[in-house]
Parts: sequence; C-alpha cells; structure tokens
Amino acid sequence: MPEGAAVFCGLYLAGILGAVAGQWVSNEAWSSLSEQTMPQAGQLAAQLIMLAVLVAVWRRSPWPVDSSGGDRVSGSWDRTRPVVIGACAMLLFWPLVQSVAMAAEFLVEQMQGAPLEPIAHETLAKLHVAPRDGWFFALTGLVVLAVPFMEEVMYRGILQPILSGAGLGRWPAIVGTSVVFASVHLALARPHAVAAIFVLSLGFGWAYERTGRLAAPVTMHVLFNAGNVALIFLLPEVPG
Repeated sequence: MPEGAAVFCGLYLAGILGAVAGQWVSNEAWSSLSEQTMPQAGQLAAQLIMLAVLVAVWRRSPWPVDSSGGDRVSGSWDRTRPVVIGACAMLLFWPLVQSVAMAAEFLVEQMQGAPLEPIAHETLAKLHVAPRDGWFFALTGLVVLAVPFMEEVMYRGILQPILSGAGLGRWPAIVGTSVVFASVHLALARPHAVAAIFVLSLGFGWAYERTGRLAAPVTMHVLFNAGNVALIFLLPEVPG
C-alpha cells in the first residue's frame, strides 16, 4: 500500500518540521510552558495542513476507514456506536494499563534501587509544576483533544491498515503498530511508562478493528489523556 505509506511518512515529516518551527518561535520568557506548547502546536498544525491538502487533492480519505470489516448499522446509532464502544473499552483497559505501569515501575525501581519520579511523562510533569494560566490550558487542550485525533489518524487510520493490508493479519498489524506507537513515545515518556503505552495502544488497535471507525480509538485516547491530566491535580500543590 505505497499510497498509505507515503501519507504516513509525509505526516510524520510534516510533524517534525512543524515542531522545529514551533521550537524556533517559542520564547521561555512567555511562560515555562511555551517551549512545550509551541512545538506541539507547530507539529499538529503542520500535520493538519498536510492532511487537509491531501484530502482536497485526492477528493477522498487517504486511509481506509472501514478496513476492519466491523459490523455496520444505520441511523444515529451508527454514529454514536464507535464512541460508546471506545468509552467502554477505556473503562476495561484503564485498570490493565495502570497495572502494567505499576508492575514496570516496580521492576525498574528494584533494578535501580531507588524510587522513580511519580510522573513518568515529560509533558505531564511540566503541566504539574506550571501555573494555571493560558499556556497551561492551551497545552492541556492540545494533549487532551488535538494529539489523540492526529495520532489516531496516523497510527490506527493509516499505519495499522498498511500493515494489515501487507498480509500480516489484524492482530500482527495491531501489535506492529503498537510497537511503533510506543517507541515514538520514548522521546517523552520514561521507559517503564512505555510498556503501559504499548498495552494501551493494543486497546486502541482493537477498538479500531472492532468498529472500523477512528471515533472509537480517538474516544479512548481522549479519555486516557484527560484522565492523566486530571490525576496531576491529585498530586501536591504546585507554586503559582
């Protein structure tokens, strides 16, 4: 599926260039979060622009949204069903993901002989210590809404069908996509947290295959990110 592979690589490259541009215009004097928010915003903006251009040029979606062969029904339930399935799947996967995270954290702590930081993701750590200003809410919006949409388009909407269409089968495609997805997060998350991200990605992949709609994994991703952002409010008070 060379067309889909080209789209995935193009979006990935656009994200890198957008992040570099965002980093270049960011200014730490604006806020402690500007150097995190601007690259993230630049990455997403560049990817959305490229995606819009591709859709406009091709006059069709560049990813096979129904590749899973999930059951289809008509009417309003057809639109809400993937969201409901995604929300229910998140309820099932949340304790599993947290259990894997705690087990991996315990193992790493035993090997290092020292406790780890309570927040294992760089973005969440910066949100935790930042004042609750406009930059805080801008970055929160990106993390909770924009990032889940764009990542699910790329990984479940494009990469997973590419691997599945290459003859790997559905579950090998889900696993392969999850390996790539988790590996990308090594740049921001500590290694023990990446194990939990891999398990979470398996859930995203299953939800997409079950419904054939991106709305299901996007819903899961939004709820997971929102839950993690909410958890930082349970940690000790931050300055400002």
